[in-house]
Amino acid sequence: MSIEWLLKSNSSQHDLMSESEVFVPDDIEYELIINTKIDSNGNDRKPELYIGDIAIKLGMSRNHNKTTSFSSRVSSNFFDNAHFLNYFGESELVLITHDKGQKIEYTKVINVTLKKKKADIAIDMLNYLSKNMDDIAQICFSKTRSGFKPSKDTCNNTVKFENLKNALEYLEVHIESFSRTKKTKIRSQLEMYSDKPPVYDHNTTMWLLSNFDKLKVTKKQDHNVVINRKFYNIELPKSNTYLCTDEKENHVIHYFLMTGINYCLELRKLLKSQEQKTTTSFENNEYIRFDQVIKNSINPIIKRKGQKVDEITNRLIKLKKTFDIIAPINKLKPQLPIQTSYTLKNNHYSSAFNLFKYFYDSNGADRSNDLSILMGIRNLSQIYEFSCLYQLVNALKQYSYDKGGLITTRLVTHDKTWEGKQTMKINVLANQFVFKFDKDRDITLYYEKPFHVIDRYAPQDNTIIRISKSTRPYRPDYTIRVDNKSTGDHHYIILDAKFMTLKNVRTKYKEMHSKYAQELKSVKNKIIDNTAIKYVGLLYALSEDNIFSEDSYISAEHKPNGMLPISPYFSSFHLGVEENGTTKYIIENYLL
Repeated sequence: MSIEWLLKSNSSQHDLMSESEVFVPDDIEYELIINTKIDSNGNDRKPELYIGDIAIKLGMSRNHNKTTSFSSRVSSNFFDNAHFLNYFGESELVLITHDKGQKIEYTKVINVTLKKKKADIAIDMLNYLSKNMDDIAQICFSKTRSGFKPSKDTCNNTVKFENLKNALEYLEVHIESFSRTKKTKIRSQLEMYSDKPPVYDHNTTMWLLSNFDKLKVTKKQDHNVVINRKFYNIELPKSNTYLCTDEKENHVIHYFLMTGINYCLELRKLLKSQEQKTTTSFENNEYIRFDQVIKNSINPIIKRKGQKVDEITNRLIKLKKTFDIIAPINKLKPQLPIQTSYTLKNNHYSSAFNLFKYFYDSNGADRSNDLSILMGIRNLSQIYEFSCLYQLVNALKQYSYDKGGLITTRLVTHDKTWEGKQTMKINVLANQFVFKFDKDRDITLYYEKPFHVIDRYAPQDNTIIRISKSTRPYRPDYTIRVDNKSTGDHHYIILDAKFMTLKNVRTKYKEMHSKYAQELKSVKNKIIDNTAIKYVGLLYALSEDNIFSEDSYISAEHKPNGMLPISPYFSSFHLGVEENGTTKYIIENYLL
């Protein structure tokens, strides 16, 4: 099947079926064109086109040469045609066609460039995230249709380092269990005690058979050994029994600790090799490439990563010294974590061995010099979402009870389902953070929590539902819920992040107000509560300054403290990387 796939702008045209590299600015309009033949019998479906996991609408027209043309230009709106707006670096274009019922997929990677101002903001956001996340590489995956699927034969230092930390933390927490209950074996040894009478047993006899040369002939009254009715005197050793910890189960722990230390040292060398000696100037560049931004961001990020590696190294060394005392071994031997009858009967050994196995099964450090630590971050809108998420997390932490009052965190899973693994860490990529505000109130921050239409067979209660007929859930970026245990009451605010200017975000007011202020409703005690959602707000990234300001098409008299308050009130705020009072204002005026 012949097919033509083109990317056109007012000033250029690229053949996407060729192998040549394509560099495009993000802020101009493009038209994607597919020219092909469709089966006249109707067996072939319309082509599908994606940027990452975002589908692009296609219009269809017939050509005189019996081919069919599909075009992405289906409206005159700039935002509908600026397909790469706020993408950065390698963006994946995927075209799916059908030939005689058979599915055919084409992929083309487009290198998207930015203007200097956006590139500077990208650097600021990457640096902010690296300071506030345990590992910035957690966000290093594109919004691709296939999702995050690390190859089995590729290196993933993020996973291996995290598995090392998990195993280390388990040993630290359960060190008392290992001190009280450890694998031992009763052994005996011979010792000389001049002030204690000897104990005659098999070990003493065997020693004597090897030391006849030390026998001294003596009188009958001075003897302690009789051989063939002759009297001898010799200083005999005493046989003592003791508990020995030089067992293979303990060798497994010592070997893991030494392997972890060596891995950290190797990882530290790798990070050091990735440091950039020079930075890139943007002064003479109209558009900035992703790798240039990486060069300017990599050093501070690597430095913070190296500090975390050093911390883990020191903790491993300290723990190794502790095990040298509580479960010493004679000589370290390579011993992998294979479960034995003893470990299966002792949970602290069994659980630790499982965590060791996760670490060993993770692939090792990449010895190449590729700057892969940030490769995968692609979408500035997504990076801005993460930046806003951690600004909200840090703000709620400040307002929470007892220096942060973190109750629980639920991690995002790699398959992008909403439910994840529960933890107690705050600086991790997660979709649920729960804080204790005071003795009566808890605050829960949800990231991209889906709100579905009502289920007629199992109606949802004490949550938010979408009231329109569509079966597709709404996923606002941030939903914050306050629960009052003393009254049993709760209420919400909803926030959404937009990597836009104020002028552009204003064009979204009508759409976003309809989506989140009108089509989302709180259900309390199985009835709609129109007052539970207190506020819907948009957070925008791009501004000429960092001054605090609120913008809305609704009069200020309808704010919660106004003359005629309405729920939810709707407005927008500029929230850059540098704190400007926005999160403080939202929490104090709309949440608490």
